[in-house]
Amino acid sequence: MFAGTVLIGIGIVAGNVLMPSIIKHKFPQKIGLLTSIFSTAMSLTGGIASGISVPIASKLGLGWRNSLLVWGLLVVIAILFWIPQLKNGEKSNHIIKVDSDVADTKSVWRSSLAWKIALFMGLQSLLFYSLIAWLPGILHSRGFSMETGGWLLFLFQIFSLPTSFIAPIVADRLKDQRGIAAASCLIYFVAMLGFMLSESMIALIISVIFIGIAGGACFSLAFTFIGLRSGNNKQTAELSGMSQSVGYLLAAAGPVLIGFLSDYTKAWTSSIVLLLIAILLLLYFGFSAGQNKYIFTEISTSDIPSSLSSLLQIADYYAEAIAA
Repeated sequence: MFAGTVLIGIGIVAGNVLMPSIIKHKFPQKIGLLTSIFSTAMSLTGGIASGISVPIASKLGLGWRNSLLVWGLLVVIAILFWIPQLKNGEKSNHIIKVDSDVADTKSVWRSSLAWKIALFMGLQSLLFYSLIAWLPGILHSRGFSMETGGWLLFLFQIFSLPTSFIAPIVADRLKDQRGIAAASCLIYFVAMLGFMLSESMIALIISVIFIGIAGGACFSLAFTFIGLRSGNNKQTAELSGMSQSVGYLLAAAGPVLIGFLSDYTKAWTSSIVLLLIAILLLLYFGFSAGQNKYIFTEISTSDIPSSLSSLLQIADYYAEAIAA
């Protein structure tokens, strides 16, 4: 069972990391649309699988092994779709405004912009998985039933789907994605603040809906940045690997840290404050990743408002120090 879990993990990691590169390679002019389809399909089918696996096992009397086998059959179908692509495995870089020598010799781990994209991916993953893990528990501590918490979690996931689809399409049509990234993060922050302070059911529902809207946008923007900020499909694969390595490491730590804080303080306030801080960091890294630049090209702050320039330059210094 452990060996099977490891192999499943390897397959998932390979697919997640390579899909942005495949999109860049096959559809360099339609990165936003294909990223929308990819990210929305991943969220939707993942949610469906989580919701019906147990009913398939129990109500249909198939047991957990046959329930898992249902998803194994879908893997076989996916393989059948991919077999025709094997003959189209030609090498192509699709260089875009990036010097090929730089693209081939430098590691993405030494790019400050790549680190900002990776940390944006990581923080939005931390927020998402922390909410998935603890949202019903937080609501239960306020006197709501676990069933109500489950329905609000369902609302969070459902309302994330439209923006998960729309955000990459809008971002791809913009010359600069800082605006959409900042708007998504600010909505996230206000909604999370409302979630912490609200006491009525209506206020909680509204807050959870807007958390879902913002979270869905940030999720798909993270994948969009991977395609838009890299100059060729080789860089896209490397940046995707880096971003998702950092991203899911933070994502794994998030629910544990949130749970530890709630146990230590005997309340959820400090945990939600931590999520609010994470959103503010997400705002900075999203604003930086949204600049119309490519990794390994100089990042200019000349077009950033002067009121933000000093703060961003300090944060850039630390990002460049990490990359070095």
